[in-house]
Amino acid sequence: MAARRPRPGRDCPAVLVMEHSLVRARTVRELPEGLVDGAEALWRALADSGRPVAVWEAALRQALPMGVVKVLVSELVHAGLAELSGPRPVRALLEAASDGQGGERADTGLDVVKLVVAGGPCAGTTTLLGALSQSPPVAVGERLPAPGGRVITVVREFGRLALGGVDVALVAACLPSRGFSGGCDLELWRGAAGAVVVAHPARVEEARPAVAAVGQRGLPHVVAVNTFAGVPLPAPDRVRGLLRTGGGVPVVLLDARSPSSARFLVKDALRHAARTPAGGVR
Repeated sequence: MAARRPRPGRDCPAVLVMEHSLVRARTVRELPEGLVDGAEALWRALADSGRPVAVWEAALRQALPMGVVKVLVSELVHAGLAELSGPRPVRALLEAASDGQGGERADTGLDVVKLVVAGGPCAGTTTLLGALSQSPPVAVGERLPAPGGRVITVVREFGRLALGGVDVALVAACLPSRGFSGGCDLELWRGAAGAVVVAHPARVEEARPAVAAVGQRGLPHVVAVNTFAGVPLPAPDRVRGLLRTGGGVPVVLLDARSPSSARFLVKDALRHAARTPAGGVR
């Protein structure tokens, strides 16, 4: 009897699948036997798509929990039925995306970089994602443990933007000012090349937990002060003082409703990440 091959997913950590990973079906003459339940259906859905699909998109289309889809994708990659984007961004991809032009959604292959968009309540993270994403943003809620034995629901929002032939995965999260810093939400930060921290001009200090969480992960980041009608804009030095951040962190102005302003911000963040030896960039 032939030895049973080890299962991927939770039992095979070498196949690392993240929410923003791009997966593409491979063409095969016949499917191997012994696939886990649901793997064949996912492979056929990916094959019908004809282009790389983000794991969070696959979960949405298949109406399955994210964790289940990750295991199924691991099974497909392990069986040679699918290709997966790399777990860490390459610096050349950051440079290509920061210098490239955006346009209609196109097949960018499996080249992907991840950018985290974080901020305090009412800062404009959701508005920013809506202005940027070339596909309708999707919100996914997950219950996570918090300090003191509590369990809280964390909502992440996903979007995609093509720049310079690179797929930019946008993952947004609002980090509350109390009780949760984002440190336990590992999936939010995993595989990220950099981050954007969005701040409300009249409530800059509420973005402090986001800045602290980004700093804990060692991610290069840009602080974007969102503009609101009738609200005075603070000086960059005052923003740095309120957020307790250093002079090496760029502070820029943002109109989160404007796609062009939002795109300039993303390019600035990617360019800063490419020039900063930090995070998971190689």
